[in-house]
Amino acid sequence: MTSSRKRTVLIIGILGVLFAVGAGWLTYLAVGSPGANTVSSGNEEGLDGEGVEPSGSASGEGIPPDDSSSGGGTPPKPRRSINVNGVDLDGSGETDCVVVINGFAQVPARVTSVQVAGEAGVAADASGCPSEDGPGCAGARLSPGDSCRVGVRLTGNEESGVYSVTVRLGLRATCTSPRPVPCDQVAGRSPSGVNPINITWTGRLTTEVQLTGSDDDDVESPPGEEEESPETPETPDTQETPDTQEPVDSTSAGSSP
Repeated sequence: MTSSRKRTVLIIGILGVLFAVGAGWLTYLAVGSPGANTVSSGNEEGLDGEGVEPSGSASGEGIPPDDSSSGGGTPPKPRRSINVNGVDLDGSGETDCVVVINGFAQVPARVTSVQVAGEAGVAADASGCPSEDGPGCAGARLSPGDSCRVGVRLTGNEESGVYSVTVRLGLRATCTSPRPVPCDQVAGRSPSGVNPINITWTGRLTTEVQLTGSDDDDVESPPGEEEESPETPETPDTQETPDTQEPVDSTSAGSSP
């Protein structure tokens, strides 16, 4: 075999090898690996906002946040609800009423329960406070500084007076930042707008309240304001009838000695 023929055969062999390698590479690019398809599918779902769960090892049933975030999109649902120590409540007592103020929490809170305790005979009044100067606490949404009212009454035959009353409110809030109080108590879980966390706690307020007892049911009239009965006019004296003059018997008069 001449040298030119050998060169021709060698070139054809190299071209055949290159063709086989190129065809295999093109097939690999067209089909791709299963792992590459899985990653691509996950990325597409992430872009659509579906199939992507917030990071974190804790599991739990999602609880919708109390308030929708601004904007046209739907806010993510919190996946965890954590009980924290929280903060107490501010407020004061009025007549048959306790005014409760969200004075320490720096986030809006929803009231989930109302309890009243205190000295013997003290109980919650389902009818509310005597005055209607503010909303009741049951189910109220309290932004920082907002207030609500809890009616209080006496049971039994307790007398009116000043009583010590403790109000406990079950509260729930949604944390989207670790900075505000009491969301700082879950700072280690990194609450954020894409990872909101619901927290619950019990806020307490103890104050003195003027309560109306059974002794105030019979209201006495203030002294000096009682109505006086009109005096009965005196009956005028009856005029005396003049004595009747007896007639003179003429017979007896003539026979007198």
